[in-house]
Amino acid sequence: MTKKIFFLGIVIFILFLFNYFMENRTDKIHSDRFNDFNRCDLNGIILDFSTNRRDTEIKLDNDTVNFFPVTSNLNNNNIFGFTANKGDSIIKKAFNDTLILKKSNGKIFKYTFLKSSDL
Repeated sequence: MTKKIFFLGIVIFILFLFNYFMENRTDKIHSDRFNDFNRCDLNGIILDFSTNRRDTEIKLDNDTVNFFPVTSNLNNNNIFGFTANKGDSIIKKAFNDTLILKKSNGKIFKYTFLKSSDL
């Protein structure tokens, strides 16, 4: 019986250790993505984009960036992934906290985004 408990304890310890390292790795990836996105000076047409669980990857003519758009009153509660389309324009100055989405029909939506510390 004590061998089973000892083995179970080792398995639980390994699982906690694995979870700890995976969380740190994920935090680093999100932090790196945010820093890359934050430094970017974006002004271009969306060639392609995809949404994952929380983040969005945008491919412009000269750049590909990932960010975590926030749905709020600022964008009339329009979810970025359902609002943006290929051919729409994106504008964001480096280190600015707002991204502007210009639709091909002229409508403008503004999106803030989660910072790496908010994830």
